[in-house]
Amino acid sequence: MRWFALALLAAPAMADVEIPRYANETASAGISSVYAGDGEFMTGGGVAAFDCSGDGKPELLLAGGTQKATLYRNDSPIGGALKFTAVTAGVELDRVTGAYPLDIDSDGLQRRMDGALNALKGDFASLRTGRASASMLDPIQVDAYGQMTPINQLGTINVPEPRMVVINVWDKGLIGKVEKAIRESGIGINPVSDGPLIRLPIPELNEQRRRELTKVAAQYSESAKVAVRNVRRDGMDMIKKAKTAGMGEDDQKMWQEEVQEMTDKAIAQIDRLLEGKQVEIMQV
Repeated sequence: MRWFALALLAAPAMADVEIPRYANETASAGISSVYAGDGEFMTGGGVAAFDCSGDGKPELLLAGGTQKATLYRNDSPIGGALKFTAVTAGVELDRVTGAYPLDIDSDGLQRRMDGALNALKGDFASLRTGRASASMLDPIQVDAYGQMTPINQLGTINVPEPRMVVINVWDKGLIGKVEKAIRESGIGINPVSDGPLIRLPIPELNEQRRRELTKVAAQYSESAKVAVRNVRRDGMDMIKKAKTAGMGEDDQKMWQEEVQEMTDKAIAQIDRLLEGKQVEIMQV
């Protein structure tokens, strides 16, 4: 799409209203700026008209897409044809394009890091520690009503004893499916039917098994850190693209610090989650 300047050729009288007529005088006026942006850019083209030379005639500043901004000096004679001249010296516009590629989506980066943390919490919940916990069933999905559904949406889960979980399935027709899902989940617990209830006795873990589980937990946390670092890399790549498009050094530094701060906080939280889980696993 080519930038254009419009000249009003006929102004309507007060009573005898005529439709104003406009003519595209872009080329004849000497304006050649072309907007080359597309959906990759968060900001479209823009034009500003202001008298920066102090002669009473407005200059034009055009920016947009990938090309540099251009200042056009108004050299039009009074009452004559429009004439603009691109100013290439004496102005500092070489870093301005009016378009930064895909704004640094810090909210999106944060959501992805939070997703890695939530996935880690689910992995930790699946590790049997020898102590009963309702959260140990969070990862288990049951084929109910034509879709996979978490157990906690199919019944009430209680922990009446330190090594016993009890599930009261609301729809008794689903008890068999809930039991099957638990057996096939890999958590190592055999459900026991007790009328309308499903009891899950938690066997005690020996020392060797506890130490093995702490290593598994460490592996889960390392995978979460890798996911967080991948998000950081994507964020830094966004900043590099913005730099290429003309983002200033101060903005680059600000975004880099923000992405790094998000990363550091996520890594620190992963370390805290791992420490807590390992303590829980080793607790007899």
